[in-house]
Formats: sequence, C-alpha cells, structure tokens
Amino acid sequence: MFYNARWYDPSLGRMAQADTIVPGGVQGLDRNAYVNNSPLNYVDPTGHRGCTPGEKSYACLIRARLLKEKEKKPPTILILVCGDKTGENCETGYGPYDGDQPLSDYEEWADANGIQVEYFGFGEGETIGDVQARIEEFMEKTENAGANFILVGHSAGADAAWNAAYSQAEKGNTSRIRGVLLLDAGAMEIERDDMNFLIGELINRYGIDVKSFSSGDYRGWDDDGKGTSITLPSNTISIPVQSHYALAVDNIVLDQYTSPILNGWISGH
Repeated sequence: MFYNARWYDPSLGRMAQADTIVPGGVQGLDRNAYVNNSPLNYVDPTGHRGCTPGEKSYACLIRARLLKEKEKKPPTILILVCGDKTGENCETGYGPYDGDQPLSDYEEWADANGIQVEYFGFGEGETIGDVQARIEEFMEKTENAGANFILVGHSAGADAAWNAAYSQAEKGNTSRIRGVLLLDAGAMEIERDDMNFLIGELINRYGIDVKSFSSGDYRGWDDDGKGTSITLPSNTISIPVQSHYALAVDNIVLDQYTSPILNGWISGH
C-alpha cells in the first residue's frame, strides 16, 4: 500500500522504508513504525505524520509538508569566537571573566534552537590572523559544505570573526553567512578607517548583516601593557554593562539586545 511518501506492508504492520522525518517520543526512534506503533489512535495519510481520525487530512498533509521542508533546509552552525587568552576552544574563563566561559549564553540559545555550536578562542601566542584561519578552515570543511553560518565574536575574537566573514565573502561564499555579531570589536591589528571600510563592504557590497555592540568602556593594551583607547566600528551600539568582559558573560546582553537579531537570522529575516 502506497502512503504518498512510503510503502506500507500490511503483513508486517510496518512501513517498508524508514521515515525521513524522525517523529517525537521514544516510539519515534523506530522509523519504520506506523503512527508510532499506535494504529488504533492515529492514521497516516501522508506517510510522514500520524493524525487523529477526526483531523482533516488536508491539514495533516500541510503540516507534514512543512516538516519535510524544514528537513530540507541546510543546517545553521553558530561560530563563537572568544577574545585573547581564552584557549583555542574558548575553554578558559580566566581572571576578568570570573570563571565564566565567555559567550556560553549563546551556546544555550543555540541548544534551544537546535543549532550546532563551534567554539574558537586564542591559544598561546595566536594572532587574530591565526584564529581567522582556523575559522575559515572549519567553514570550508567538506562536511560543512551545505551549512549556513552565524558568527559571534567578542574582543579580539570579534575581529577574527569579521575578518573571516570578509575573506569568505571574497571567495564567493556570501550566501552561507546569515550574519555577524560583534561584541567590542577592537581593530587592534588594523587601522580604524580600514576596519570601517571593510565592514562597510561586508554590509553594502556583499549584503551580509553585521551588528556591533560595545560595553562603552572598551580599552585595549599597547606594547607596554598600558591601557589605550580602542576604535570601534562606526555602526556600534553601546550596551549598559559593567565592563568589557561583562559583554561576553552578562545574560542581559543576549536577553535584551542580541537574541532578536539572532532569531531573525535563523528565520531568514
């Protein structure tokens, strides 16, 4: 018996092919089962989703098609890039972070939205260019060929993030980048005018959405270890948090400022 998407074998009481959509619940793990092994309670006019007998088959069909379309969409990967001295995989919440892992709130947001997360940080002696290269290597892996990316970077990690996005745009991979979120991007290895020009190119020439936020008190360090003012992208919005480091760990940043942006990027708006 053909059920639009799969054949049903009545002698076995099972579908002949595994469902391409994994239903919810424990029974859903058996992808050859008919209506989650509950044929007395449900029917399946589409081969993809169980419906109650009283439910109009047209409505059931529409929902099944929406699930199928969602399955076809390429995955989105959230790339989190932490600042200096945070370790290659952003594992170190040193000193000013008070032991909190930088950007971990974004991992929780990603988990809630079913999005894969990949961390990048600064290993011993690494430069912005080194981290940028690792990010691009990951983005260009064969297994990530069909994925879309959102990049979120803090401090020097923000500079690595937008530089990676710019390089990918130049390689023709513009459509794969949903957006770039910068938290206290610092232009520590590039002149301010050059930074603003290149970020402007990302936005205006390549059509990539770039949002920039600042803690309002961001200071970098010169070669003598003394505090020095840092230039920020010209489209930066200031957020009232206590410090540069708080911008990466204070949940008010995600809850009140950046989550609407991220939600828009994953929905395609």
